[in-house]
Amino acid sequence: MSASYASVAKGEVHLHDKAIDALNEQKVVEESKNTVLVSGAGLVGSLAAIYLAKRGYNVEVYEGRPDSRNLEGQQGRSINLALSNRAFRALGGVDKQIIEEVHNIGVKMFGRYIHLKNGQNTFQPYGRQDQYILSVSRGFLNEYLMTKAEQLPNVKLHFEDKITGMNLSLNDGTIKVQTKTGTERRVKLVIGSDGVHSVVRQVMQEYGKARFQYLQQYVPHGYKELTLQAGPNNKFLMRSDSLHIWPRGDFLLIALPNRTGDFTCTVFMRMKHDEKYEDSPSFDRLDTDDKVVRFISTEFPDFYQLAGKERILHDWHSNPTSGLMHVKCDPYHFKDKCVLLGDSAHAIIPFYGQGVNCGFEDVYILDEMFKKYEKEGIGKVLSMYTQVRKPSCDAISDLSKLNFIEMSSKTASYSFLLKNKIGNLLHRLMPDRYLPLYTMVTFTPEMSYATAWSTHLRREKTVAKVTHVSAWLILIGGLYAVYRYVKSVAMSPPQNTQWRRLIDYIWYVLRNVINKLF
Repeated sequence: MSASYASVAKGEVHLHDKAIDALNEQKVVEESKNTVLVSGAGLVGSLAAIYLAKRGYNVEVYEGRPDSRNLEGQQGRSINLALSNRAFRALGGVDKQIIEEVHNIGVKMFGRYIHLKNGQNTFQPYGRQDQYILSVSRGFLNEYLMTKAEQLPNVKLHFEDKITGMNLSLNDGTIKVQTKTGTERRVKLVIGSDGVHSVVRQVMQEYGKARFQYLQQYVPHGYKELTLQAGPNNKFLMRSDSLHIWPRGDFLLIALPNRTGDFTCTVFMRMKHDEKYEDSPSFDRLDTDDKVVRFISTEFPDFYQLAGKERILHDWHSNPTSGLMHVKCDPYHFKDKCVLLGDSAHAIIPFYGQGVNCGFEDVYILDEMFKKYEKEGIGKVLSMYTQVRKPSCDAISDLSKLNFIEMSSKTASYSFLLKNKIGNLLHRLMPDRYLPLYTMVTFTPEMSYATAWSTHLRREKTVAKVTHVSAWLILIGGLYAVYRYVKSVAMSPPQNTQWRRLIDYIWYVLRNVINKLF
């Protein structure tokens, strides 16, 4: 700001300078009313910047990290992203061509490839033959979106600088923001897309008038990245059309393909040993090379053969062991001043593959709220965003926790396979009436996460009731058949007292079953 401050000379205040100050302040306020500040240039922040710029706002993006596009071998979180229809809808909402360009840096996965410990492997399709999720490198996609945002004339990215504080109490329709480098800005709106340790969320939490509720919870499991390198001529060493899973009960290994022929692999297990799970491995107990090699070669023998001891130990020591946590908060906004997107609002654990899909959908839904309610003011837009998104983000958070059990245990069970096949069969027979839960969550973006979850729960209750009644009816039918047979035998000469007693007993059981059921 180039305001001249009122000077005091010989005890006399220069009123002319005061007037200039007032005019400059008014000019700053007016200019700031078309400026949106995005905290964080990650996946969600970059996409949000593009959407807001398309709506005509001047967008300033602040990112505390260096620009990864200028760094060689930059490594951040490397769990591959699993993009599905919710992400595609959000990306296509900006430009349909983006979907095609993103596909060019990803690999289609049409199902899960399950590696059992006994050497038997099975392929489990996600749904119909045309339904897939896209494995994409987090780093590649982030850099692609940053470049897309930066190409817009009304977007500016600031690296190695981040928000350190906000004044939410101004009454002139603006927010005063301070950054790490000492910059002070006045803006109309702040978008908090600065991740699980969000500064924007922290300010909202500490500001009493926001009446902000916040929950952060670590789960017992953590993860470590490994790599299965490509073979000669960048050839895949495993089938590339699948998400590979080695389910082992309380722990698992997954592998996602990359365009370069290698696989990004992740071991999930307990961070620390727990006496209640004596037989479960934990990262803190794998503290020597011999233990690591024994663990990998015993639990994931086919992976060990492909990856090799040397590469496994290199990755084990080079890559950090990271924890997993989920975040819930309410509301996602404060008045017309700031709003949270992505992990800032609802960090979820990665076991449904919906983290980035949910974050991108946040941006899409926020834009939909702008379309519907912007004329009623930003406050209305943000309020409706919280109202629409909160139930769905809570739902996918809960589903992600439950899906860990499915991925680590149930994918190896015959009952799960049978249930999956029945669900897919019903979907093929009645595509408009029956959608499996995974299909609703992953391939049906027009259905909210909350609706998908509630629909599934209602259907599960109905199926449970039908199964319960069917089991009793089968039992009644069986008992009645036995009753008829025994009665016919007992009534045939010569009559036997023991047969009569058996008839009476069966009839007694039948009456009790019928009374209990109806």
